[in-house]
Amino acid sequence: MKKRTLFIVFFFFVSNYISLAQIPRNISHQGFISNSSGEPIDTVVSLTFRLYNDSAAGVLLWEKNYPAIEIRDGVFTLSLGNFSLPFDKPYWLETQFGNEILFPRTAFSSSPYALFSDTSDFSRSANPTGNAGGDLSGTFPNPTLANNSVSSQKIIDNTIQRTDVQTNFKSPF
Repeated sequence: MKKRTLFIVFFFFVSNYISLAQIPRNISHQGFISNSSGEPIDTVVSLTFRLYNDSAAGVLLWEKNYPAIEIRDGVFTLSLGNFSLPFDKPYWLETQFGNEILFPRTAFSSSPYALFSDTSDFSRSANPTGNAGGDLSGTFPNPTLANNSVSSQKIIDNTIQRTDVQTNFKSPF
């Protein structure tokens, strides 16, 4: 059997696994396979992909066999999916062609969806800074209520208790 080499080109579109239904929950993967002379092959092959938590050893986290992948001019494209991983740390992809592991594991990289998710998570946990406005005065992160900003229209009925006011307070009603 001829030794075959694999040159992998990745185009990953990793989903934002948080909750958005319109974002795809798969990874697009493309590679190039040639024969021992470096010429692209045209055939249908079985490819197996595995994800690990380490570049050389580590724990096998996911595995899927694709028994009939068409290769034209050496190029194949497929969609890897059905992951139950959170994609919150580095993962490495291993590719197997027949009985041969063709290429050292390759680290996954960010995708546009993952970058969006990272920005969204950052904005949710970021503390505001700058001048306060509206019913607040001072600056963030510790503004105070502006003078005369609390009115009866802004207080929900039956929410102020005796312990919420000064001891010498006398209600006008």
